[in-house]
Amino acid sequence: MYVGYAYLLLMGIANDAIYYGFLGINIISYSNILDVLLSPLVRMIDNPKLLVTILGLPVIAYFYLKLIRFFARKKKKKTKLHSHKLVTDSMKNQVFVMTAIMVFSGYIGFGIGNGNKTKARLEKKSLKTDYELTFRGGETKNVHLIGSNSGFVFYVEEDATVVSISPFQENISVLKKLIPDEKETE
Repeated sequence: MYVGYAYLLLMGIANDAIYYGFLGINIISYSNILDVLLSPLVRMIDNPKLLVTILGLPVIAYFYLKLIRFFARKKKKKTKLHSHKLVTDSMKNQVFVMTAIMVFSGYIGFGIGNGNKTKARLEKKSLKTDYELTFRGGETKNVHLIGSNSGFVFYVEEDATVVSISPFQENISVLKKLIPDEKETE
């Protein structure tokens, strides 16, 4: 259990580092220990596709290996497939290794894909505003929220090509999700 969480922890850190790295942000320097410890869980909750992928991978790996073993045993003759490690090793180890590889690929792939997509949209100025930030001085800005952690909020102002970073406690009093206009949803 501890090894699994440590593995997910490393994958969460790698995912964040890759995603924010595409945007020119060293996320580790803006994170505290709690942000790092919660990063794998936050990533899975923020991205339902990743959560479904990670929960479904052991099931897929198990049935895939069962299928391979079924066809290998169906052949009466001894072939190379029978002596192959995939057929002879314990199923538990194989499912564990396959799941670890798939989780690694999922976290890294989502980090690269989302980071690259956000960077391209940022360069084209096509990010839509989805939040309203109200600062302590009363100033408000409509922004596209890139992400946040316990201490900082990362956002892009309208028609900007750079990510702005503001500390929560010192600058921001309200972070409000904007409801899309009816015109945008049609």
